[in-house]
Amino acid sequence: MAGSRVTRMTTEQIRAQLAQRDPEAVAAARRRFDATTEQDIRRQMRAEGQDPDAPIPSDARRSVPVRLVRERLGMTQVDLAALLHVPLGTLRNWEQRRFAIDPAVQALLLVLYREPEAALRALQPAA
Repeated sequence: MAGSRVTRMTTEQIRAQLAQRDPEAVAAARRRFDATTEQDIRRQMRAEGQDPDAPIPSDARRSVPVRLVRERLGMTQVDLAALLHVPLGTLRNWEQRRFAIDPAVQALLLVLYREPEAALRALQPAA
């Protein structure tokens, strides 16, 4: 598929996108998603000319949606904006994908998502 872009998503990212849709569409998609096996995914990748065993390219962007990080941490937008030392409006723009997130912030969000306890400990003000 010339010119197409491959996007690899985690199940959490898929669920986050589904949560923004119509409840009936979400229920139907969830049934399809729950019925999909790893074999189905690998077969579809092969049908699209992709190698399911290929490593993720080193230049691939690894990011996690701001809202997903916030929900995982159990924080409000105000709380997360304060933690990141950014204006609330900036955080909202990131969540609504109005503006691109700086790569350094994307890296911090990824750490917050993957290792929340360690990241939160590191971000605490010095005593």
